[in-house]
Amino acid sequence: MLTVRHLFTPCPHPTPLTANELASTAGTVDGDAPFDGPANVDALTARHQMIRTYVRLLEAALSCYDAQAAGGPDE
Repeated sequence: MLTVRHLFTPCPHPTPLTANELASTAGTVDGDAPFDGPANVDALTARHQMIRTYVRLLEAALSCYDAQAAGGPDE
């Protein structure tokens, strides 16, 4: 009996980003301060950067799985 095994590099698996993690890491928006005040702009900018980074990690994971499913080189 011949067994064929495909060896692939494990794809990245980013941990889920929860709202609590996002708020505690990036800061929260102060509802009593002006929306476009410096502290709120900093918090929103940091939050958006974290979300963009997380989306790039998810896209990398999907690309890896797509490449493996297509039989192409693993990434």
